[in-house]
This record gives sequence, structure tokens and C-alpha cells, in this order.
Amino acid sequence: MNDNKERRNIELAADHEVRRLLDMATHNWKVAQSRMAQITQERADGIYNDSGVEVMAVYARMERVYACIYDLLRHPQTFLLPSVINGLRPFLNDESMDAELTRLLSLSAHRAEAKTVDFWKKLTEHQTSNSHLDSTLERKVTTLLVKHVMPYLAEEDVMEVMTKIGNIMKQTNEVSKDDSDVMNFFNLGRKVSEMAADNRPQMALALLMRHLFTEMVCKHIDGTQQNDAAVANVFEKAKNQLLESDGWHEYWANHKQHLERKGGSLDEQWKADAAEVEEWLQDMRGYIYNRWNESPEAFGQALKREQLDDDTMLLLLFYLAKKDAIVRETERPDKRRRKMKLNAFEAAMKLRELAAEKYYDDYEDIWEHIIMSENISELLMNYNSSKYNNGFNMMCLCKIVSHLQSKYKFYGSHSSEDLGKVLGDRYAKNSYDTFSNYIKKKETMLNELCFNEIEEALENN
Repeated sequence: MNDNKERRNIELAADHEVRRLLDMATHNWKVAQSRMAQITQERADGIYNDSGVEVMAVYARMERVYACIYDLLRHPQTFLLPSVINGLRPFLNDESMDAELTRLLSLSAHRAEAKTVDFWKKLTEHQTSNSHLDSTLERKVTTLLVKHVMPYLAEEDVMEVMTKIGNIMKQTNEVSKDDSDVMNFFNLGRKVSEMAADNRPQMALALLMRHLFTEMVCKHIDGTQQNDAAVANVFEKAKNQLLESDGWHEYWANHKQHLERKGGSLDEQWKADAAEVEEWLQDMRGYIYNRWNESPEAFGQALKREQLDDDTMLLLLFYLAKKDAIVRETERPDKRRRKMKLNAFEAAMKLRELAAEKYYDDYEDIWEHIIMSENISELLMNYNSSKYNNGFNMMCLCKIVSHLQSKYKFYGSHSSEDLGKVLGDRYAKNSYDTFSNYIKKKETMLNELCFNEIEEALENN
């Protein structure tokens, strides 16, 4: 392959947010591991016996880890790229923090900890006369702000910061140093220590959850554990995400300009472009491409079998997206709609002989009304360029057939297998199983407006 060209294609197809989230999760997890190891080592060396305050930072780090991993689930490429699950697997059996969790839960360990040094209380006792702070302290703090903070503040923030610090000093001056119920500057450390000590079990549980959470996520994104249709569906989502991205829109605008500048017939340029895409798909990934043309289940099964690396998966995404984009570019919307109506109607007519007697005479009119309906026609129009769809969304048609049969017995006593076999007989060998499964499954891509349009079609005939 042309390395420079294909590297650009890979970069375009990649969802860079997936890499960023994985890197952030990995970085923060390693920081949490390191900090917990340091806490343990400091205790062993007699430097510091943590009461839970230091673990609060570890807890906060792991919250970031959980948030990043959870956000990964919103990106379809998370489920396709092996680097994601391979990046998370090292943490599946991570026991580096577990020993410290026992100290968070142990009462005997808690009692053995050194009491928090109430430094600020001692300072106030030193600085206080008749329960009031040294009158020069506020002025000294202001001097510190001017010298060490203000140079880094935006001009519009100076007054806000000065006012905020002034209010803190004023409150501190007015509140007795013995008033433990008030959160002021001089008892903040003690309050933080108390909060950490009181919430040790909660932090321990949150850190323990990393075992369960990571195992759950890895199982969820492991394509080998998903059914074939689900794998194909997530690939289609990733392809649509690519086609809708800003990067793709910019690439496509430049690509069109490039073809226009080459001169000659633009139609011929598009045909040559389509041929180049077809050649790559057949030469580089013929087995997977043929399965993509056969059915979603066959395509998903092929992806699971081939176990593509990141770069190859992204190139497959790129070229299948480009194939769809060329079709959309060269096929006018009105022509695409006419093609959809004709082919979808032709497919539906294949089932005419199976129609229930009460619908038989009106069968053609009912289906024509259904296919012409606004919302249903939009779903039927939303198809990729595989031979499997044949100019319309065959999955959508199967869902309509399923609804008609399950709710109205539109095809009498015929089974899903009977209907699927008739629909699939002109496609790849054994493809009727795919259509039968679409008809059989309870989940549907139809919305309430589509159901209303189906009922309207039945009522009007």
C-alpha cells in the first residue's frame, strides 16, 4: 500500500477522542497506583501514617479513570479497535491498591494512626490576643497576594480575588478559634481530616469497584463476545460517525475539487474513483467485503473471525465510507428515492402469494401506500451501498413485514422462516436465514410515526 496515502486515510478515519480517553484513563490509573504505593512506603518508613487524607487524592484520580472509561462507551470505535480492550486488560487483575484498602476498612489500623497535627490552631494561638487575630495579619496576606498571585491573574479577576480573600480574613477574625462548627481558614485542615476519616469505608468501596467496573467494560466491548449482528451494527455506527465528522466533510470537499481540476468528464472521474475503492476492498479484504455485501450477520461474523488490527480496521472504515459517499455524490436524491421505491416495492411483492386472504386483493395498494409514507420512506432510504440492501434498507422492510405479521397476521399462518426464505432467495446462499431473523426479532427500528403510517395504509384499503 502507499504508506503516506494510507496513513492519511487512517488518521482521517480514526476517532482521536477514543485515543485521548484511553490515554487519560491509563495515565490517571498509573498515577493512582504510584500514589497508593507511596502512601504504603511512607508508612513502612515511618514518614507518615495516612489517616485517609492522602487516599482522597487517589480516590479523585480513580474517579477520572472511571469517567474516561465510561465515556469510551459512547464511541463505536471503542468496540472495534483491539488497542482499546488491550489497553484496559492490564488493569483487569490489578491488585496494587488492595492492601491499602484493608487499612481504610480496619478499625485497629485507624486507631494506630497518628492524630492530625492541628498546625493552624497552634498558629492562631500564637498570633491571637484576646481572641482576635493580629491586626497586621490581614495586611500581610494582602502583601502576599500582590507579590505572589496578582502577576498571574487576569485583570478582570483581580477585584474578585481580592474581595474573596478579604471576606475569608474578615470571617476568620470574627469567629472564635474554638468554634469547631464553623468552616474557616484556621480549622480547614482538621475538617478535611475528619471528612477523610469518616468516609474511609466509602473510599475503599469506590477503589475496590475498579475490579468489577473494568471487568464489566472489557466484557462489554469485547467483539468476540457479541453476536454477529451487533458487531456489524457498531461498525455501521462508526462509519456513519466518520461520514458526519468535520474532518470527513473537509476531506470530501477537497476530494471533489481535486477530481474537478483533473479535467475531462466528471462522471468518468467518479467511476474511476469508485473502481479504485472497489479494487482496494476486493484485493485487500475480499473475504470481509464479500460478507459485507451478503448480510450484516455475515459481515459481523467475518470481522470477528479476521481479528483486524487497528490500522486495517480504520482503513476498512475509510474505504466503505468512501464507497457510500461516492454513491451519495453521484446518485441524485430524486433518483435514489425512485430506486428505493421501485426496489422495495418489488421485494414486498415477492411475498404477495403468502398474504392473508383478507389483505390479498388490496396487497399492492397497501404496500405502495406504506413505501410512499413520509417517515417509512426516509428509513427505507437510509441504506448503505452493499448489494445486500439492493437500493433500499432491507432491514427496515423486514421490520415492517414483522410488524404486519405479528400485529395483523398479514401473512396468515406463515412463519418467519417462510417469509425470510422468499425474501432472501435472490441473494447470497442461505441469506434467507438473515431475513428470517430480522423478521423474527422483537426489536424494531420503526418509530411511532411509522406505526401510524402502517395503520393508515391498512385503513385506507
